[in-house]
Amino acid sequence: MSDDLAKNNGAGRGHAPPQFGTAQENRSASSKENGGENEQNREETLNNVGVGGLFVLKIEIPKKGQKECVLLYKRYKDPDLGKWSLPGGAVRCFESTEQALKRKASERLHKIIDVSRITVNGLIVLVNHINQKENFHYLSPQYYMDIANLSDDFIWTHHRRKAKDKKGKAKTSILLLDTEQQIKKDVSESTKDAPLLALVPVDVIPAMVDSNEYFFKTTIIAIKTYHAQKGRIAEIMKCLEDWRMNGVPEK
Repeated sequence: MSDDLAKNNGAGRGHAPPQFGTAQENRSASSKENGGENEQNREETLNNVGVGGLFVLKIEIPKKGQKECVLLYKRYKDPDLGKWSLPGGAVRCFESTEQALKRKASERLHKIIDVSRITVNGLIVLVNHINQKENFHYLSPQYYMDIANLSDDFIWTHHRRKAKDKKGKAKTSILLLDTEQQIKKDVSESTKDAPLLALVPVDVIPAMVDSNEYFFKTTIIAIKTYHAQKGRIAEIMKCLEDWRMNGVPEK
């Protein structure tokens, strides 16, 4: 596990195993460990589960051929207003993480894509997103995902929100940000009713994620982990596909 992931997941040397007790006991212990920090602030801290989906899609880019691209949307509210993030959001009470991922991904895709076309393939990384300054704590599992036939309903373009395909059919457009310069210069706004979507080639993102200037924190960790596990993920996906086609082999 990398230092980044260890830091954000509370792993590594020097971390004591978790202690379980009543909520009041845990708050008191936390207060003592943090030099008598105000307990009321601790009680009011938002403890939530927020999921994210890493969609890595093979896209045909004019004059550049086929490339693997990550699907992102621009955040329209804090935390990190205006930064690029993986499709996802908060998990509702009694909702599974898979149900939440499909629901939020469909919402980010303007509710055009039915949830039946969205597949959750497996967990990439579990991130503790803690911000004591803004008083929130999100537990954020990030999943590897896929969408069937995205091009049936969307078209990628460098500059327009509305576009038509070659047959003249109107489609919702997804920004294609295939250079670092395009990401840096993009000032387009995103709203809750019309989230701004973008496709970014996986070979463009790594040079920019360390700056923490353009991407949401959990997005950075998920993409770094994906790159570290890329070969293993491809092997697992091939194995799963073989099992779907031929059945699980006998031991």
